Order: sequence, then structure tokens, then C-alpha cells
Amino acid sequence: MAIIKLTDEQWLEQETARVEGVLRQALGGKDGKAGRNVTELRALLNYAGLDYETSDLAAIRDKLVADGVIEVV
Repeated sequence: MAIIKLTDEQWLEQETARVEGVLRQALGGKDGKAGRNVTELRALLNYAGLDYETSDLAAIRDKLVADGVIEVV
């Protein structure tokens, strides 16, 4: 069986895409403007089977902000 190796950057890209998909679906599509607090968003991710350490979630959040997907207010 082959071993698949991911760099940190590849992992971040992959997981960011997964989180973005969950958020877009749950919050109204590409142009959805539904505001949610962090606790609600974490619950959505956990419900979708995505459970991250706080540091990983912060990296994903930062990437989503940089990509213009989410806005932290």
C-alpha cells in the first residue's frame, strides 16, 4: 500500500476547501451573508465530521480570511 505524504501547505489547502464547502452549504451558498458566532461555526464543522485542534482551525480561518471567503468582525 502506498503512503501518501502531504506538506503542511497541501494539508491546509485540502482542509480549507473542506471547511469552505461546509460553511457555504450551511450559510447560504457563495453569496450568503448569514452571520454566525464561532461556537455555532465549530458546531457546524463538528456535525459535518470536521474536528480540528484550535491551532489548525486558526490556520484554516486565516486562510479563509485571506481568500476572501469569510470576514472576521
